[in-house]
Amino acid sequence: FFNHDKSMLVGGSDNSPGDEGYLKVTYHHNFFDGLRQRQQLVRYGQVHSYNNLFAGSKTDPQYPFAYAFGLGAAAKIHSENNVFEIAGLSDPAGLVSLFIPGSALRDVGSVLNGKPVGMVSARNALGLEIDQFEKELKERDHIAEIL
Repeated sequence: FFNHDKSMLVGGSDNSPGDEGYLKVTYHHNFFDGLRQRQQLVRYGQVHSYNNLFAGSKTDPQYPFAYAFGLGAAAKIHSENNVFEIAGLSDPAGLVSLFIPGSALRDVGSVLNGKPVGMVSARNALGLEIDQFEKELKERDHIAEIL
C-alpha cells in the first residue's frame, strides 16, 4: 500500500450495529508506505494486525501521517509486533485515533522508531480512554464447533 490518503475500512458506518460480530479481519506482513490515515479504520469489527511495517512522515508534503489505527463504533483491534517508522512522531498516542468511545485496543510487541510502544497507555494518559482489548482464544478442541 503506497502513497494514499485513506487505505482500509472495516465496517461501512458508525450506524450499522448489525455488523457487530461478523467482521473479523487479519492483516499481516503488509508494508504501509506513505499513507496518511485509515491504514486500518474499524467499525463494529475485530481486527488482528501483526508483523506489518508502517512507514511515513508527519511532514510529508502530499500524505502527512495522521494515524495508523482508527477506532470507530464498537471497534476491537489486536496489534501485535508491528513496526512503525514515522519520521517526526515520538508519542505513540499519535498512532491511534479514537472516534467513538467504547472501542478497544490491545498492543503487544510493537515499536515506534525503534522503541517499544504503549499505544493504549499513551492515549489514556491524554484522557482519551481506550478499553484494553482482551483477545479471546478458543480451545483447540472446539474449533470445529465454532466454525
